[in-house]
Amino acid sequence: MELSPLPATEREALQVASFFEPVEQYTEPTANEPRGIATVFTGRGACEGQVKRLFGAEERNAVQPRWRYLLFSTHALADRKNGMYSSIALAAPVSDSPEDGFLEAQEVLDLDLDCDLAMLSACRTGLGNHREGEGYVGLSTAFFCAGSESVCVSLWSVPTGPTTQLVTEFFRHIKEGKLSRAEALRQAQLTVLREGRSPNGKPSDYSDPFCWAPFVLVGEYR
Repeated sequence: MELSPLPATEREALQVASFFEPVEQYTEPTANEPRGIATVFTGRGACEGQVKRLFGAEERNAVQPRWRYLLFSTHALADRKNGMYSSIALAAPVSDSPEDGFLEAQEVLDLDLDCDLAMLSACRTGLGNHREGEGYVGLSTAFFCAGSESVCVSLWSVPTGPTTQLVTEFFRHIKEGKLSRAEALRQAQLTVLREGRSPNGKPSDYSDPFCWAPFVLVGEYR
């Protein structure tokens, strides 16, 4: 499977991280404990093995970062037949890696996140297999079970420009700490609706609900 490059996602992650200084960026995997209040993994550093090394339950005695907020800015694949196969696309693995580069929901279940919020900034991260009485079972379910109080997910394929603005505004409100998570998302949506701006700062018309309404907050709203 070939997925198109998403250069704006790195800028999105770094911009969000800048709210929580100091920022430490890793472009290659590391076995050491990450430094900085805000840690950003990009390029080959944003690989499946790195996520499992940081949050795998069996690794917690060796490397124990405790981040309040997690942001995944990437591609995602929703599996409508088996939600546990829904996945987040990460960096392509090296040739001798046992990983395939896709962090599946069933693999997220084995992680130990202990975070307040996980933001899955990708397409259709809130979808999966619909089960009567349970709703959609997929990535959001897995992140809850792995220890995230809240998960912000999308309901359809999201456009890059408004998504970058929404995610940035959302975390800006989160960092200020004056609004609940639910109200922070609402205010971010209103900003995209009324004051749309492309990643390069130019005014843009994002008033269509397709642009500002795909993300929903599930779980603990406070």
